[in-house]
Amino acid sequence: MPLNKEIGAVTLTIVGAITGLDGSGFSGISLAGSIAHLFGTAIGAGAATLTALGQVAAIWVGGGTLIP
Repeated sequence: MPLNKEIGAVTLTIVGAITGLDGSGFSGISLAGSIAHLFGTAIGAGAATLTALGQVAAIWVGGGTLIP
């Protein structure tokens, strides 16, 4: 499967959601940042934007929005 911006964004959102399942919305920032840096370098996108996307997904799940 080729890595493009859409695949990178979806993958980072899923990773962020998985790391948010522990109840804290902020514990997965290091993993999301590492993956965002890797994907950002590979596809030429901003790592900060991808990290923010993963972090927001973790907060949605870990903050109790999806799982009370």
